Amino acid sequence: MEDADTVPKDKGTHGEKQHHCEKCEKSFKHKHTLKLHQRLHTGKDLHCCSFCDKKWTTKHNLDVHMRVHTGERPFKCEQCGKSFSIKITLTQHQKLHTGKNLLSCHFCDKKCTTKNSLSVHMRNHTGERPFKCDHCGSSFKQKNSLQQHLLVHTGNRDFICDKCGKSFGQLSHLRAHQLIHTGEKKHQCDQCGKAFHYQGYLKRHKLTHSERSFPCDECGKSFTRKDSLDLHKRMHIGQDVYCCETCGKACPTLSHLEKHETSHSTERCHVCGQCGKTFKWKEALRRHERVSHENKSSQQSDK
Repeated sequence: MEDADTVPKDKGTHGEKQHHCEKCEKSFKHKHTLKLHQRLHTGKDLHCCSFCDKKWTTKHNLDVHMRVHTGERPFKCEQCGKSFSIKITLTQHQKLHTGKNLLSCHFCDKKCTTKNSLSVHMRNHTGERPFKCDHCGSSFKQKNSLQQHLLVHTGNRDFICDKCGKSFGQLSHLRAHQLIHTGEKKHQCDQCGKAFHYQGYLKRHKLTHSERSFPCDECGKSFTRKDSLDLHKRMHIGQDVYCCETCGKACPTLSHLEKHETSHSTERCHVCGQCGKTFKWKEALRRHERVSHENKSSQQSDK
């Protein structure tokens, strides 16, 4: 169902919220906003997403939500070319070009346009991931990342990679994934020139150029991220840390290391018994079999 913050905000003054919903006890300043909200409880006149089970009280909110699946980002910054899915995010971004009223991170030279965006950025240093999935326990730095992840459990995964069979709930995620197969690394560090498939990997890499603000009190070694420090501390208390010989990445378990090491290999040892297609990961093979063969078999039996 629709999140509370997607219902249009009351544009009244600072008056008391006098209109109360009898179903969920939420309150509103204006009666028409209450009526709009009550559709969520009655189920009448709702706008439904064709990709997942979300419902919205207005077509505008549905249109905005659909960009989660399509990857559409219609609002483009004329100065740097960066694009956004909603206009207010573009407006906030443009402050970076004016340099006015910016908030600075005290761990690195990053500047943010809002307190919220600074708070989210700080989690890159602290390792905090406050948004947890009730289905699998995965945690995230941002609420929208959790909402996108939930599509794995609750939504359709209609965007399928024709190379490996992996499926996604969003077109943008499929396009990002396909960079693995093309080898394209379009996200380049402006300090050392190293390039990455994903912007997230670049952001994490850039922390290596910033101040190391998390020192180990045992040996003095310092880190740019708190979670990296926590992983390092395991060595001092006798807990094993498994390091990749290719890139040095530290993993908490041997199984994590083995899975990570396949990213460096070109070997595709998992073979589909029905079509012969090969995969790096067993999970990708199982997903391919489910999408390409099980679904086709069920469709044929229905005819």
